[in-house]
Amino acid sequence: MPAGTTFPFHAQPSNRLQDPSTTSFAIATDKRVVLIDRERNMRLKDKVAIVTGGAHGMGAAEARLFAKEGAAVVIADVLQIEGEAVATDICANHGRAMFVKTDVTSETAWDHLIATTITTYGKLDILVNNAGISGSSVGDELALAGWEKLMAVNATSVFLGTARAALEMAKTGRSSVVNI
Repeated sequence: MPAGTTFPFHAQPSNRLQDPSTTSFAIATDKRVVLIDRERNMRLKDKVAIVTGGAHGMGAAEARLFAKEGAAVVIADVLQIEGEAVATDICANHGRAMFVKTDVTSETAWDHLIATTITTYGKLDILVNNAGISGSSVGDELALAGWEKLMAVNATSVFLGTARAALEMAKTGRSSVVNI
């Protein structure tokens, strides 16, 4: 049945009927069911996104959501096993993703991340600066070394990533930086 096709159906409003083997789904309303072409309605179709801190928590959720909306996602994190698991999960659910082990406080690591993204996907449209740590993760949070690590991950990494990504993202014409 072609996308946009409607047919009578008696159901509660907003019931969602989906065949997981297809890229289409139907939304049942009180009077009809509308078949929607999921791929056509993906908000990030053909976009390429880097998500820092994407190995777990909010970053993993953001990576999965971006992939579900059609983006190719590059998961950047220091947690290799967890990051690879998120990328594998996205690919298993028909998304496009890869993991790049990245220390977001390192200029060299950012250069490698951006270059790997461009080599693999040809462009960069979206940067999500999600990586972050709390004071309790730096040992003595009142010591200068703890403060410097906290600021390097939570602030300096945003500068490093945005400065490097902006050069590539300017080539696409339309791009976004999201700071979490």
